[in-house]
Amino acid sequence: MLAVELSLEIHKLSSQIVQREEALKKSREVLFAEVCNFTRMKSEDLKNKWRKMNEDERLGLVLRFFEEWSNHFHPSHVKSVMQMVDEYLGKNNEFPDNSFSISSDDIFTDLRKLMGFSGNSENERLLL
Repeated sequence: MLAVELSLEIHKLSSQIVQREEALKKSREVLFAEVCNFTRMKSEDLKNKWRKMNEDERLGLVLRFFEEWSNHFHPSHVKSVMQMVDEYLGKNNEFPDNSFSISSDDIFTDLRKLMGFSGNSENERLLL
C-alpha cells in the first residue's frame, strides 16, 4: 500500500513538472513572438540574425525591446502582477482544474506521511 501511494505521489509530481515545463515553453514562444513583432522580423529571419549577433548586440536588442515592451506590460512590478491576478480572478472565480501550486515543504510533508513519520521530531526531519 505504501509503495502504491508513493508511486502515485511521484506520478503526480512528475505531471506537475511536465505542466510547468510546458508553461515555460509556451511563455518563451510568446516572448519570442513579441520580440519578432518588435523587430518587425519574421521568426526565421530573427533566428538567423540572433545566431549572427554577438553578446553585446543581443543585449542591446533585448534592452530596447524590454524598454518598449515594459511600457505596455510590467511583469516585474509587484503591483502589476497583483492587478493581473485580480483581473484574472474577477473573470474566473475558480482556478482551472489543471492549475497547480506546490512547495518543497508540501512535498516533504506528504512524503513523511507516506513513510509513516509524524513530522514532529527533529530526527524525522533530518532523515528527509
